[in-house]
Amino acid sequence: MSETSRLQAAPRVKILQHLMRIFFTAAVVATVFTIFTPLGLTGGYGSGIDDIFSPPSAQNPDVFLPTPTPRQKPKVGIVVGHWGEYNDVGAVCPDGLTELEVNLEIASRTQQILQAEGFDVDLFKGYDDRLTDYRAIALV
Repeated sequence: MSETSRLQAAPRVKILQHLMRIFFTAAVVATVFTIFTPLGLTGGYGSGIDDIFSPPSAQNPDVFLPTPTPRQKPKVGIVVGHWGEYNDVGAVCPDGLTELEVNLEIASRTQQILQAEGFDVDLFKGYDDRLTDYRAIALV
């Protein structure tokens, strides 16, 4: 090996030596920090690998795990136009079909679809007192 090629290889060897020292030091430090955490490697539940992946209540019957609270269904309100209004059924077709009948049918079908999707749906008359301070994700 010539003198120039040996001089060029020397920095590469030094870089590799420094990288190996860094990786070795990082591995040792990570191991020490992992072993000496407050709960140790096992999370405080036991010493075997099965204990790590089993729930705490299976290892210690004195551990109380609360039952999660179910989330409320999202609420939607639908105002049916002309419903409950005195002598106002809306437009009337020549065959006698009224705007109120169409609105009520559409609102009822929408209510069924939304309930099947997991929503609580309230139907409201045009001037319903329950609309005051009504809270929902949508009011149509």
